[in-house]
Amino acid sequence: MASILQWVSIVAGFAGATFWFISASGKVPPMASYYDGAPPSDPFYQAFVNSVHMNQIAAVLTGVSVLALAVATWVEKAHAPGVK
Repeated sequence: MASILQWVSIVAGFAGATFWFISASGKVPPMASYYDGAPPSDPFYQAFVNSVHMNQIAAVLTGVSVLALAVATWVEKAHAPGVK
């Protein structure tokens, strides 16, 4: 069980890092000024929303990675010989 959780942690960690690298490497179009706020069709606004979405996915995957590793460590220690 612990080794499965460790692999979940590794895969989720790499997936989270991938999403963060993709988010950070995106090209940012020039920002235009609007009186009342940017419309949803504005390229800068779309790039910003896409970056936020990628960062949210990366944060969730990183949380899954850390949680899986914490549970795997707990399982290993709980089932170690001589531990009560």
